[in-house]
Amino acid sequence: MLFRELIEKLDEKGLLIRIKKAVDVKYEISTIMKMLDGKPLLFENVKGYDMPVAANVCSTRELVAIGLDKKKGELLQTLINALENPKPPEVVSTSDYKEMQPDLSKLPILTYYPFDGGPYVASGIVVINDEEYGLNASYHRAMVIGKDKMVFRI
Repeated sequence: MLFRELIEKLDEKGLLIRIKKAVDVKYEISTIMKMLDGKPLLFENVKGYDMPVAANVCSTRELVAIGLDKKKGELLQTLINALENPKPPEVVSTSDYKEMQPDLSKLPILTYYPFDGGPYVASGIVVINDEEYGLNASYHRAMVIGKDKMVFRI
């Protein structure tokens, strides 16, 4: 399922909370996320950006199951099956994207707390193609340290 489809599905099920008021990536979005305790959110009007921010869309097992189009009771077996029977990723051609020069300041990356070193992606997925071991995907926290540089907590 595409990410947009997941957002639409959560909205159709009445699980998505749409935040229409203007919000700031510095402290404000993260505060609302914490106040609404893991509920799926879509911030439609992010100050300084022309794109929305989605949050908490996989914050529970139920939401992960929805994203995988499975029942909650099927989730564990689905994950075990995927680990035991990995498949290569499907490569598709598309024109539905926006080409950008590398400039992280154009993305609405959050600053969560005043003591943070800067804005960071809390649970970004990094995909690496190692010549010896092949593809690997893993979750990392990544702090922005320049317009085209991030540092990762591994």
